[in-house]
Amino acid sequence: MNWINYYKRINNKISTLTPLYFDCGELCNKLCCQDNGKGMILFPHEKEYIDTLSTDFTIIDKNNVNTLFCTGICKRETRPIACVIYPLFPYLYEDGRLDLKKDIRGKNSCPLYYDDIKELSLQPLFRLKLFALLEEMIKEEEIHQFLRMMTDELLTIEKFTK
Repeated sequence: MNWINYYKRINNKISTLTPLYFDCGELCNKLCCQDNGKGMILFPHEKEYIDTLSTDFTIIDKNNVNTLFCTGICKRETRPIACVIYPLFPYLYEDGRLDLKKDIRGKNSCPLYYDDIKELSLQPLFRLKLFALLEEMIKEEEIHQFLRMMTDELLTIEKFTK
């Protein structure tokens, strides 16, 4: 598998997607882009693609999972998948069911995590395009296993945050 070409194709499909009809970073001063020590987790082999781009990203391997840290300023078309889809994350359950849920890790930092302001509702096309793309991506075994692992981790985190 040529992962660089794979992620180039994926990136071409999602690089212009945004959860709202405007740059949601304007709501929170791009809080998810700030160096808050959390970073964004990269999908399997996504680092190989990002390494080909001209970016100021720092990538650290934490327990065989690459985490990207940024300076808070980037070209939107170079964002990793986790940044594009935030505040959502794909949950892949044991029974094979795929779901796009709000990422519990965004609960304290993302205004889009909450549904109490109608004007801040995620645009339906955003969800539809992401879901279709993720259905395609989970056909790759490494991505499938990664999302299963992340789903288990996020479900555990959710247990302790209710």
